[in-house]
Amino acid sequence: MQFKILSLSLLALAASALGATTSHSVTVSYDNVYDNPNTPFSAVSCSDGSHGFITKGYTSLGSLTRKLRVGVYVGGAGVIGGWNSPQCGTCWKLEYKNGRSVYTIGIDHTGNGWNIPQAAMDALTDGQAAQLGHVQAVATIVDNSWCGV
Repeated sequence: MQFKILSLSLLALAASALGATTSHSVTVSYDNVYDNPNTPFSAVSCSDGSHGFITKGYTSLGSLTRKLRVGVYVGGAGVIGGWNSPQCGTCWKLEYKNGRSVYTIGIDHTGNGWNIPQAAMDALTDGQAAQLGHVQAVATIVDNSWCGV
């Protein structure tokens, strides 16, 4: 029995080490600050520092979003612990119960879940962001190539 538990633990650890994706349920809400391409990177957690966007030459949200794939958004994520987090710039797929999904790059810290542009939440909820306010979705970290970075 102990061997079986140890084997399952090692298998889970190996899958994690090989970059297997993990998914978890999150609360998704919106904030119009992420809709504004003129919002400066100095206003978000992933500003400067070795993991920041200013360090990579981006000055505003628009300077990044213009380089992303069409339909990829920026937003705040609970996985970003704060300034200069190693999670800055990670690409995530958010999938809603209606089968719709959006891809989002983490650029800011939020308490729990995801805080994304209203345009992204409208795409996720078929235009119901303002009516719903927040929803539950499944977040999966994906390779940055999905977001075009």
